[in-house]
Amino acid sequence: MEISYTTKEEANRMEEKRFLALKPSERLIEFLNEMPYFAQFPSKKPQEKEENFIVILNDEK
Repeated sequence: MEISYTTKEEANRMEEKRFLALKPSERLIEFLNEMPYFAQFPSKKPQEKEENFIVILNDEK
């Protein structure tokens, strides 16, 4: 494990550089591996806790 002391901006630039150095197929795999963590962030549309599977055909606003 490597510990580095950087600013948030530097850390973000290094992470972006590392990600962009990957092949497109590796980027997709990396993105899919991160998907479970995205569910932890709030979304604009609150989800209702229901047991039914709902298919929305037209998402009209």
